[in-house]
Amino acid sequence: MLNWAGRCIYRMRWTTCCLVLLFVILAVSYGSGVFNALQTEGTTDPTSESAQAQALLNSQLHTGSSDVVLLMSSTTWMATDPAFQAAANQVLQRLATRPEVTMVTSYYSTQNAQLLSRDNHATIVLLQLSGDPVKQAQQYKAIAPLLTSPVLHIIAGGPAVASVEFNDQIGVDLAHAETIALPITAFLLILIFDGLVAAFLPLLVGTIAIIGSFAFLRVLANFTDISNFAINVVTFVGLGLAIDYSLFIVTRFREELLPDNSDVQGALQRTMTSAGRTVLFSGLTVCTSLLSLLLFPEVILRSMGLASICATLMALIAAMTILPALLAVLGRHINALSLRRLFIWRRSRGIPAQEGYGFWYWLSQSVMKHPVPILLATIVVLLSLASPFLHASFSMTDGRSLPQGTSASLLLNDLDKEFPTRSQATITVAIRTQGDAFAPENLAKLNDYIQQVNAIPGVASIQSLVTLQPGLTLTDYQQLYATRSTNPRVAAAARLLANGDATKVMISANGAEFSATAEDIVRRVRALPAQSGFTPLVGGDTAQQMDLLASINATIPRALLVMAGMIFVLLFLMTGSIILPVKAIVLNA
Repeated sequence: MLNWAGRCIYRMRWTTCCLVLLFVILAVSYGSGVFNALQTEGTTDPTSESAQAQALLNSQLHTGSSDVVLLMSSTTWMATDPAFQAAANQVLQRLATRPEVTMVTSYYSTQNAQLLSRDNHATIVLLQLSGDPVKQAQQYKAIAPLLTSPVLHIIAGGPAVASVEFNDQIGVDLAHAETIALPITAFLLILIFDGLVAAFLPLLVGTIAIIGSFAFLRVLANFTDISNFAINVVTFVGLGLAIDYSLFIVTRFREELLPDNSDVQGALQRTMTSAGRTVLFSGLTVCTSLLSLLLFPEVILRSMGLASICATLMALIAAMTILPALLAVLGRHINALSLRRLFIWRRSRGIPAQEGYGFWYWLSQSVMKHPVPILLATIVVLLSLASPFLHASFSMTDGRSLPQGTSASLLLNDLDKEFPTRSQATITVAIRTQGDAFAPENLAKLNDYIQQVNAIPGVASIQSLVTLQPGLTLTDYQQLYATRSTNPRVAAAARLLANGDATKVMISANGAEFSATAEDIVRRVRALPAQSGFTPLVGGDTAQQMDLLASINATIPRALLVMAGMIFVLLFLMTGSIILPVKAIVLNA
């Protein structure tokens, strides 16, 4: 089949080149929008307890995590001063009228002292946007010009801001990486291929693979969530594999031309039959092994799998179509612009190097003569290189992952320094009750639950329907909420903590987020005995990270099994051997 494919590509070489050129033009125009179609979220297992807790709060209480966080500060006035408050309200009123903003939470609307800094010269404003994570990036760009004040210093952060800055930073980083990687790669290819024309082809194939992958990613983004980390994966996987596959095919084609450089069609057909077969099975093996990443429920891992598969397929398709077509067009001119005249080479023009000489020959002979010592030495070196991974610390991404100086990063640093509650982890418990959460029997169950939570070591404070006012008894709260419609202040506080059959409990821990203390409290709260008709779901940042790591650890064995099985089947079909696939799996492990 590959022989036939080589013959067809040779006969339709110009048509193939034109079709690929048309595809590249369309892919550039469509794929360039992929940066705005991706999201920064995606580290959550949607089936985890913390994700279910957040979903319940979003649907029932409409108190999802804040999409934009504003830090308003002044070196002259305190946040409680009339001048500060007037300037802040001007900004908040402009935001409240925007359709992109669904909720504005500030100190001035809640009188919550936790929204004030230690010195009272700064305050936090929380904004919720109306769109999904992808649309929120565009919505933030629409309201960003409104975040100015002649007398206040305003810093914006939060998930929506981080998403915009992540995408911008990825574009900058990719451009920077390409300016470094491409010249180095081009120089190495020139040395390897001994000529400018042959060295140019792998770079061209890599560029086409990346452009095509961007277009396919944007198509996939219309049907599933894709993390913006996929951009980095596409760039490096696409370029690397395209160069790798091109090396096989171009080198083989030049070798096939040596006996008769006028037999271009025959050389191309033989190249496709030999090197083309290797490239085809290599690409299929990589793609099928990467399918194991699709087993993970986290968007970021599935996105990496999809991005790698797209990049591999595009590299494979480009290496099996446009590259043979260009070789057919170039023919013997593949060796044009050779640098042999500038350097002293070990072989003369058109004559292959003598067998039995050279570094690679010496290395292979040495390995075969001393297999056991070299194997042991290689294992020691690999284990030494991998040893730092034993001390790796895993965490979720936020604005701190951005370079210092970006708005989202600056905001988090200022919040950690100026706001005392930032030093305490917040564990959020979403509770579904049987019937109205304000019913006396449900308030009684909530009170029992709060007493159990309060007895857990490390718990600093608890905010709930039955802890709003110190000194009130359960009976007082039951009577208070029974007549809440007549008390606007009680009704406003109640709306923030309960709605329908859902209520929220916020636990402050004597430890920072992701600390051992916070993790211990999450485990103990989850281990509390269940009450009939009272279902608590523990969430928050610490719980989310714990669920993420647990989900990954639970999925890895299944993913490895699937990957090994697919690699074994494909390599068996390619080689007809059972030993070689097993050997490949063991070496890759």
